[in-house]
Order: sequence, then C-alpha cells, then structure tokens
Amino acid sequence: MSGNPTQKHLNNNHDFIRLWTSGASSGLGTSMAALVYPLLALSVADTAGQAGLLGLVALAAGTLMRLPAGALVDQLPLRRVLVGAHLLRSAASAVLLAIVMTGHLMLWQLLTVAGVNGTAAAFAEIAHSVAVRHVVAPEQLPAAFALDEGRGHAISLAGQPAGGLLYGIAASLPLAADLVCSLTSAVISAAIKAPMRPSTDHTSRPRLRAELLTGLAFLWREPFLRATLFAASGYQLVYTGTVFVLIANFTASNATSADLGVLFAIGAIGGILGALAAPHLQPRLQLRTQVIIMGWTAAAVFASLAWVDQPLVAGALLGCIFFTSAPANAMLLSAQVARAPTHLQGRVIAASYLIAGLVAPLGPPLSGLLLDTTGPVHLRHDRHHHRRDHHRSPPHPVDAEPSPGPGVNPGHRPAQRSPCGTPIRPSCRSADGAGAHAQSADDVLKWVGARERPLRNPLLPRGPHALSEPQRGRRR
Repeated sequence: MSGNPTQKHLNNNHDFIRLWTSGASSGLGTSMAALVYPLLALSVADTAGQAGLLGLVALAAGTLMRLPAGALVDQLPLRRVLVGAHLLRSAASAVLLAIVMTGHLMLWQLLTVAGVNGTAAAFAEIAHSVAVRHVVAPEQLPAAFALDEGRGHAISLAGQPAGGLLYGIAASLPLAADLVCSLTSAVISAAIKAPMRPSTDHTSRPRLRAELLTGLAFLWREPFLRATLFAASGYQLVYTGTVFVLIANFTASNATSADLGVLFAIGAIGGILGALAAPHLQPRLQLRTQVIIMGWTAAAVFASLAWVDQPLVAGALLGCIFFTSAPANAMLLSAQVARAPTHLQGRVIAASYLIAGLVAPLGPPLSGLLLDTTGPVHLRHDRHHHRRDHHRSPPHPVDAEPSPGPGVNPGHRPAQRSPCGTPIRPSCRSADGAGAHAQSADDVLKWVGARERPLRNPLLPRGPHALSEPQRGRRR
C-alpha cells in the first residue's frame, strides 16, 4: 500500500474516496440500465421466454468470467483493470445507444451488449474489492466495506426511479446517462494514485486450470468461510425466488409499479440504516454472531411474508433483512480480504462471488413453476370465495373486454409501440378469459424482465428490484 493509509481516516483518504466515487458512478449507471434493458427486451421479443434470455446471458457471462477475472486481477495492475472494465462497458453502451437512436434494435444485439456488460462487471467488481485493501489499512476494512454497502443501497434507491423517469421521456436518455456514468468511472479510476500493483510470484506460476481453482481451494480450507458461503448460496436462491413471488402476487393484485417501487425503496432504506450502524455493531459483535442474527432474521421474514398482502408491510420486512445483512456482508468480505494472501486476493474474491451466486438464477424460474401450479395467492382466495358464494349470485366476468364499437373488427387491436419506436408484441390472454387478473408466472415475468446482474454482496443482492408498469391496455 502506498501513502501510508494506516494513518489516514477514510474521510481524508483521497484514493479511497476516488475508488468509492468511481464505484458509485458505475453503480448508478448500472442501476438505471437494470430497468431499461428488460423494457427494451420486452419491446422486441416475441415471447416472455425470449425476453428472459436477457437475464440468462448477463448472468451466465458474469458467472463464467469470474474465475478468469480473479486470476487476471492478481496479475495485472488494478488501475488498468478498473479503467479497462469501465471503458469496455462504455463502448458497449455507446453501441447500444446508437442502435436505439436509429430505431433498428434487435434482440440479438441487446443480448450481445448484455453479455459484454456482464463480463466487464465481473472484472470491475473483483478489481474494486481487491483495490480496497491497497488503499485502506487492514483495521479499516470493515468500515470501508460498510460504506460500499451503504453506497449500493443508496444507488438502488435512486437509480431505478431515475432510469424509469428518463425512459418515459425517451428510451435513449437512460442509455446516454449510463454511458456518461461509465466514462466518469473510468476517469476517476485513472486518477487513483496508489500503485495497486500485483504481488504474484511469477517464478512459480501454476498451470491455468490450477490457477483458476486456487481461490476455491483456499476457501475450502477455511471452514467458517466455506460454511458461510454455502449458506449464502442457499439464501440467494430463496431470496431471488421470494422477490419474484412478491412481484407476481402484488402484480396479480393490481399493484402498480409505484407500489412495488415503494416496497423495495423501504427495503433499501433498511440497508442504508444497516450500513450506518455497521461501524457501531462490528466492534461489539463477532462475525459469527452477525451472520447468525442475519440468518434467523431472514428465516423469520420469509415465513412472515407468506401472510402479507400489503406492499408497505412487505417492504418493512425486507428492510429488516437488509438492516442485518449490511454489517454481516461488510464483515464477511473484509474477513475474506484479510485472510487471503496478497497474491491470491482476486481469485479468492472471485471464488466467493461464484459460490454465493451460483444457484441464485434458479430462484425466479423455480418460483414461477410453483406459481403456475398454484396461482398467485389472491387468485386462490378469489376462487375459494367464488365457490362459496356461487349459489348466492351468478358469476360475472372480471375485467371483461369493452365493446369494440360499430365498424371495428373485434379481433383487431391497434399496434402499440415502445418509446424506442419498435412494435410491442401483444400479450397472451389466459385460457379462462379472466384478463389481467389471471396472469401466469410467465406473463408476470414478461413484465418483470430480467434480474439485475449478481451483486457484489456474498450474502444478499443489493437494492430493490425494478418492475416496469404493466401496460394493462394490452390485456384489457
């Protein structure tokens, strides 16, 4: 480390401030794009399955590139990796922006850009985590990672609403903002003065395969880290599935995107409060205790959410998870960085991200299968009340189609167009003609869009998950 960071408070550590600001700028652009990309995919895809490929490609690219990224981070100067990753993402965003502005967007182009962004994100995330150790004293690592936690929740709180607002004006505006954020991150990263050079012993370099598996082997030899990361992997599976179910149930209950935005905004506020409390909790609670508190809190919240039918209450419960996870995540990441040898930093961090997020993408589709089988909660209740009251009054149609009027073909619907000018494919109605209330899990997924990329947190994905406003006229 340079500049004797041991004697610098984080507020006076200019290299840490530059590193933190660079991550904030990049995260803001990513948060805005996380809402816009699914909306663009829905505007050009023929089916929900095709639109869902967006999330699959982004997640697969990030997952497959984590171990190679960790190996390269241990061999290259970190400043060069950070700047290169931000510039790569800037180039991809610029290409997509040009395509959208010309009005000739195709799904394969969007998938390609998503794959490039996922690859760039894998390098940037790992390089950022390793760089913290180079610019911050070891005893300040928990506080530094806690500030990263708070930054992530704050960005999620503001980024997605900003992206939605800009998208409502023009589809190209949030993409232009994402491009500016990426370029800003590259410039700020280049201004970091600490050398941040790798300390790999080049005289005894292992083979590529062994080098890629070095981080996994190190974590396997650490019983507590190994157990915690495997538990985090299972937690991620349950969390992503629960978020999907919440969105599906509240959407089927006619909740608007504003309602869901408030839900996840409340959760993000819980994460911000947890990050602020982390410096006070970390000296008083051991890492093991914090992880146990977070785990039991999550279990209680997941069980309670089964009985919640109000978005505000669900948001408050999610906020409890975020509040307990923020200090635990910061301590866990600082423990990984502190325990790993300097020349293995990138590979160990990459392996931890890989283990924690390996099965997370399975959460939404598995939850979708359950929803296809049982239906949203409010529909099951409606069917129960309908059967009970059937003898009292005749059934009446729900959300029936309005009369098309004289001279209009009843089967004709005017073509709708997205803000980028491409025709929007009509959604499929349910077999029983129940209209917007009878949405299958695939139909809900069409409006939810792809998940955000896996987040840096080993235990918990950061921030709220966005939902676009259902254009209910397409179903009514």
